[in-house]
Amino acid sequence: MDGLFDTAYRSAWWAFLAAAALAWALTPAVRRLSIALGAVDAPDERRVHETVTPRLGGLAMLIAILVATVAFVDWRDYVGLPLLNQHQLTVTLACALAICLLGAIDDLLDMPWRVKLAGQVLIAVAVVAIPAIWRPEGLRIGQAPLIIERLDLPFVPPFDMPLVLGIGLVVLWIVAVMNMMNFIDGVDGLAAGQSAIIGATFAIIAASYLRQPVAVLAAAMSGASLGFLPHNWRKGGARIFMGDSGSMLLGFLLAVISVQGVLKTTAAISLVIPLTLLAVPILDTSFVVLKRLKHGVSVAHPDKWHLHHRLLNVGLSPRRVAATLWAWSGAMSAVALALRFVDYGNSKDWNGEGLFVLCFVIAGAVAVSVVLAYQLEIVKSRRVRQRNRDIAAQSAAEPTEPTSELPSSNHT
Repeated sequence: MDGLFDTAYRSAWWAFLAAAALAWALTPAVRRLSIALGAVDAPDERRVHETVTPRLGGLAMLIAILVATVAFVDWRDYVGLPLLNQHQLTVTLACALAICLLGAIDDLLDMPWRVKLAGQVLIAVAVVAIPAIWRPEGLRIGQAPLIIERLDLPFVPPFDMPLVLGIGLVVLWIVAVMNMMNFIDGVDGLAAGQSAIIGATFAIIAASYLRQPVAVLAAAMSGASLGFLPHNWRKGGARIFMGDSGSMLLGFLLAVISVQGVLKTTAAISLVIPLTLLAVPILDTSFVVLKRLKHGVSVAHPDKWHLHHRLLNVGLSPRRVAATLWAWSGAMSAVALALRFVDYGNSKDWNGEGLFVLCFVIAGAVAVSVVLAYQLEIVKSRRVRQRNRDIAAQSAAEPTEPTSELPSSNHT
């Protein structure tokens, strides 16, 4: 590769720019449509915003992604495996439309979480299974772009997986990432900014593996997220939210891109890169789910235990919260790019200079993570522990008002 302006990256660059321009231009029209349909978010005790805000912004991103991808992917008549990859892209775009519409219905009607989850699973199964069934003659089912037959990990030999397990894990991954992005979409600009960073990184890595259709799709998703951002991350507050139509769409595409663009390669870092890039959403979701389980609360129950809520609680403004978590995602993206492009050798022949660069980048990401862990009070300093003990002691010492003095239900 000659760099980011090599011909392998050219279509992705155009898709990125086109999607960014389209999303930026279409979002005001989608905002008016959201208001007309009554798809708005009212403030409440759990939400950060203070005004009624439209929430169908995902529709603008969907249109931008579809148009940019169709325009800049090479749709020539292929045979064999390239044709199968083309089938996968077609199915992925159709399923992206389906998941965005499912999210839009939820934005309008606030459907039960079990119904939404069932729809997510159905679409995830479809995007994995349909290309495997619709494969050109002579190809095995395991050659389908979203079916994982083996995993390659650093320092250990590759190992094969049963077909059913490989399909099941990919479906679980797609559903999980959709909900991770849905969970983190709680502060203006957070989900869009993180998706722009992660999508751009996936586009660069996919293009470096000559996965041109995946690179174009990832670049279009990144560009659409960036084009939506000026309407969502503003000094005066968001003019529109992406809603479930946007967060589920972005999560779905990130999951699919991570499998087809990276996991389906034979590189030893094929599993490490997606986990590194999606580390912030994974940590946020894991932290919240464990908290809910600890307190005996349903994992689907909304709360204020997310990382962005914790940053708000320590005094950061909503815009600074988003920027802080973008920086964390950026640090993890630097690690993913270093793993892909730095020549650090292998266990048989290490490259000293490359190892130094890789360790430097990883150390930077670890430093950012440690600083944020203290800021989020996940890792508590002695001062924070003493403050929490003082608060607990003060609460225990305060007298409890008699029940009879509480207002009755008729007056609340």
